[in-house]
Amino acid sequence: MQERVKKLELEYKKFLIKKYLKYFLSLIFCLSLIFCSYFIFNEIQKKEVLLKQVLKEKQDLVSKLQKAKIQEEKNKIIKEKLRETNLNQFEMKQELQFEISSMIYNLSVLKNEFYKSPSFDKALLLSKMYYQNKDYEKSIFWSLKANEIDKNHKEPWFLFIKAKEALGENDEAKRALETYKFYYEIEVDKF
Repeated sequence: MQERVKKLELEYKKFLIKKYLKYFLSLIFCLSLIFCSYFIFNEIQKKEVLLKQVLKEKQDLVSKLQKAKIQEEKNKIIKEKLRETNLNQFEMKQELQFEISSMIYNLSVLKNEFYKSPSFDKALLLSKMYYQNKDYEKSIFWSLKANEIDKNHKEPWFLFIKAKEALGENDEAKRALETYKFYYEIEVDKF
């Protein structure tokens, strides 16, 4: 019987070992689960903090980029205004200069040529020639013809104004100058 009791005691010990081993493994599993959960939670928190920092930096960069674009646009506008101002000042400083070529033209031949094939250059040349010959009425007529053909050129306006001034019609010249300023949207005090 003693043998039997020893056997039973041995089996009880095995049972207890198995039981404690199960508790111990369960405890280790729970602790590992808690540790992993803590580690995962910690990593998620770190990523969220990092993500917030990245988003903040991105917003800062976008803000800086927008400010840079705005500044670039301002600089473009300032450069454009400066260029326009310089161009207007250059136009204002330029004096009216008539360029009469040294070619000999017969006025009647040139008029016939104009009536055969009207062109801006021929009308302008006729106006210049009449102005040079001090026939201001005809110079006015041909400057008006040149302006009818091409309104984008400024020289016929100047010829008209100069011829009117030469005739002593300063009021008419002044009105033409005002019309010229309005049409080309520039400021000209005197030329």
